Amino acid sequence: MKDKIVVVGGGEYATGVISLLKKFYNYEILGYTDVQDKGEIFGIKYLGNDSVLRQIKEKYKSCKAVIGIGMLKISDLRTRIYEILKDLDFELPIIIAPNASISNGVTIGEGTVILENAIIYTNAKLGKCCMIHPNAIVEHDCIVGDFVSFATGAIMAAGTKIGLNSILSVGAIVVAHKNICGNCFIGAGSVVINDILVEGTYFGVPARKINL
Repeated sequence: MKDKIVVVGGGEYATGVISLLKKFYNYEILGYTDVQDKGEIFGIKYLGNDSVLRQIKEKYKSCKAVIGIGMLKISDLRTRIYEILKDLDFELPIIIAPNASISNGVTIGEGTVILENAIIYTNAKLGKCCMIHPNAIVEHDCIVGDFVSFATGAIMAAGTKIGLNSILSVGAIVVAHKNICGNCFIGAGSVVINDILVEGTYFGVPARKINL
């Protein structure tokens, strides 16, 4: 019998997660939850908003969950969803695309999703519920906090640290042995060459804090 899983979220990121689950994992996907019905996603049905999660867990005691909510700006939404799921006693498995490269000594927190062609080098540490998009690179001995998002092609060079709930946008680069605090957004194509110790939004080469 297949393990059951529910996807929380029905947007663009959720479609990638659902596709990955359908192609490479032997789960029975019960459906997805969202604030609105997006219709079927690759044959996977809409279940309702997040209030139905309690009913799902009561009906299917061993059902697992994956957070399929993308991050385009700093928000605590994924953290709040995680807390709801844990309060309901959902297990959040680690989901990794088969063609992602995971080296020896890597540790990965629960609920983290690593998509196609991402590379995680030796002794890197990823927190819980991170999102690693296609072709992103986390080099050796990096430390990635909980709920961090790496967009497509983002690169974190060796020995760097990034705090919880931060975002590296498309093609952003962090040079080796730098620290980025939590709740930072590093814009597309930006290059971080200095430590970032103040929360906020950073753009440019080198990356500088901007006021929105």
